[in-house]
Amino acid sequence: SIIQCVSNTPHFRTFFTSGQYKRDINKSNPLGMKGELANEFAKLVSDVWSGEYKVIAPRSLKRSLSKFAPQFSGWQQHDSQEFLAFLLDGLHEDLNLIKSKPYTEKIESKGRPDSEVADLSWKIYLKRNKSKIVDIFQAQQKSHVICPECTRNSITFDTYMYLSVPIVGSTTKSLIVDIFHRLTDKPINKPIRHVFHINKYQKVRDLAKM
Repeated sequence: SIIQCVSNTPHFRTFFTSGQYKRDINKSNPLGMKGELANEFAKLVSDVWSGEYKVIAPRSLKRSLSKFAPQFSGWQQHDSQEFLAFLLDGLHEDLNLIKSKPYTEKIESKGRPDSEVADLSWKIYLKRNKSKIVDIFQAQQKSHVICPECTRNSITFDTYMYLSVPIVGSTTKSLIVDIFHRLTDKPINKPIRHVFHINKYQKVRDLAKM
């Protein structure tokens, strides 16, 4: 499912199927795989979009990714988001245009405008990381921390590639209740149906008060 998602990202797909990625392969990056992962991913995406195959088994890509992230060796089940994280990180390192990464320090606002600090932080980040993965999938988020003791403000802009968003379930539910009245002069005591919209964590005594 992850392969289908990323291969349906138009600019990302074209970058690999057209062969453009080959110009960016960094064979000297010790954090990458000298282009092996990028080549396998490009081959898989090209096969998927060629229309020549009904079924494609991504074994070669999995084998290459397992070298970059050994936890994916074997046939155990893994979280899709975890797989995506390692895949994009591995592709980034294979295609990182920066041959020699300089030492950099984190930038804090120190009273400067957010736009200025964000722009400076991004330029410093690009001194160590520059690839098609960065162009398409990475962005910045603002972090604002206030010390409760000295009230010092620390504002930074951090780069991220994915955000974990919790799925919030509904806290209410509809409950159908048939009520029989105890005191009635009718020969047949027919129930009266009521629908209550309640909090799913409420107790029976709470329902009785309605």
